Amino acid sequence: MSSVACVVISPDGKTFASNSSGNCSKLWNLDTGELIRTFSGHSVAVYCVAINPNGKILASGSYDRTIKLWNLETGQMKQHCKFSVLDREDWEDDRIQKVSKLYSSSKTSDQASEVN
Repeated sequence: MSSVACVVISPDGKTFASNSSGNCSKLWNLDTGELIRTFSGHSVAVYCVAINPNGKILASGSYDRTIKLWNLETGQMKQHCKFSVLDREDWEDDRIQKVSKLYSSSKTSDQASEVN
């Protein structure tokens, strides 16, 4: 059974995203509660999710020490980043700053970045 610890509403108020202990993130219709899309690719549970201000990119952070950026329209992974932090406390303290760095990155869709 999956649990949810993080939910974020899109800027347009039409959808929301949730994390999942089932190694994925999910996008839902806010009005109907219908599942729109599942974003799979992490090797362990997803800890947090965020949607960028224009509502086009979903960021998912996982205990596998990666953040993945997803195109909300297509469901395709745009970019991923693996972190070198070693413990959960460091990961939780730094995750928002590191997601912000990914939003401002101009790397192509299939590149991976190493953030220290």
